Amino acid sequence: MTRKILMMLVACSLVACATVNKNPDKIILQSGVPLSTISVSEDNSGPRDFMRLTVAGETTSDTTLYYSIVWFDDAGMRINTTLSKPTRADLTQDMPFYWTAVAPNANAHTYKILVADRPIEQ
Repeated sequence: MTRKILMMLVACSLVACATVNKNPDKIILQSGVPLSTISVSEDNSGPRDFMRLTVAGETTSDTTLYYSIVWFDDAGMRINTTLSKPTRADLTQDMPFYWTAVAPNANAHTYKILVADRPIEQ
């Protein structure tokens, strides 16, 4: 009986530590990033049809994270821009966060969001 309870507690703790990444094709998380959830929504209806992003999530602890949004054109080529530079975000446990970004130009077709617990190398 004690063994079953111990196994159940271990299983529950592993599930509780897992991040729910609602957009794994767009958001790349470094292993160990303390997030409980993260997602991204897109809006292409802005001025001049520049893609706008809103990244939302929640962290499991007070932490500092770094994120970078890398933009790509229709051909899959990276768009070099200062908008892709890593950004520091100080987050508070169990408090939602929101990051917004606008594509560097109308040619931006897709993107990848990199999230890490230490500065991101460019």
